[in-house]
Amino acid sequence: MIDCELNTPITDRRTMDLIILAAILLLIAVFFLLRRRSAKPCKWKKAEKPKGSLQEYRCGQCGATAYTNTSRPPKECKSGLKGGL
Repeated sequence: MIDCELNTPITDRRTMDLIILAAILLLIAVFFLLRRRSAKPCKWKKAEKPKGSLQEYRCGQCGATAYTNTSRPPKECKSGLKGGL
């Protein structure tokens, strides 16, 4: 009978490398999935008085302020916008 050993140091090293690579890729995927889920959409609330023809909305999630000339709230979050007049 021939005794054949499959777990030589070379195959153990390759197996460990693949396990480490798979773990790193899994961590990266989980990070991006959790990051995307934690970004909650804005919940726009109408301000009390309109500013002329513009209606002011404030977000209850991020605190951003936005103005629209329609009766509907903004579709996108405005917290990342910088600058002004």
